Amino acid sequence: DHVQDAAGSLLNILSASDTTRRSARVAAESTLLSSAQAQLSCLQRLVKLERESMEERMRLLERLERTVENVDVRRDLNDFVEHDKECLPNGQGGTKHGDVDDGGI
Repeated sequence: DHVQDAAGSLLNILSASDTTRRSARVAAESTLLSSAQAQLSCLQRLVKLERESMEERMRLLERLERTVENVDVRRDLNDFVEHDKECLPNGQGGTKHGDVDDGGI
């Protein structure tokens, strides 16, 4: 009788221990899964932000490229010379060599 009682008690203890171990394993796996999902979500947001940043830089680069392509050096120099003539003191509007001075260009 005592042996059967001891065997029954031992089986109950082992069963409780196994249940506890299974519960702990399920809890650990759930925590690990939750943590991995949070990390994945964070990485996805970082990639999205980086993509948006790169797209904005690309738009700015395209705008800069269009601006550079539209530069007309001769026109800009002519505009500068005309502006410079207008800004001379006493309204002279020319140089000491006259209005046709090209500055040696």
